[in-house]
Amino acid sequence: MTADTEAMARLRSEVDMAKEALSTTHSVRIELDALYDGHELKETLTRERFEKINDSLFKKTLGPLEALLEDADLKSADAIDE
Repeated sequence: MTADTEAMARLRSEVDMAKEALSTTHSVRIELDALYDGHELKETLTRERFEKINDSLFKKTLGPLEALLEDADLKSADAIDE
């Protein structure tokens, strides 16, 4: 499926909308008919599952964020309080 640029674009678009929806709701339904080679995608994604899927990506941002805070002479708690 990754070679099908149209299917990947449709999937990315649907996932972006789901990601945005999960910022305000607990779960979202993803539905794509005839996504690829006659297959459809119908899945409910919860915020918890989304966070689990992306956990390693979120953790990769912590190093640069800590460096940024250090350069600004701030601690994590200081950034939260402001």
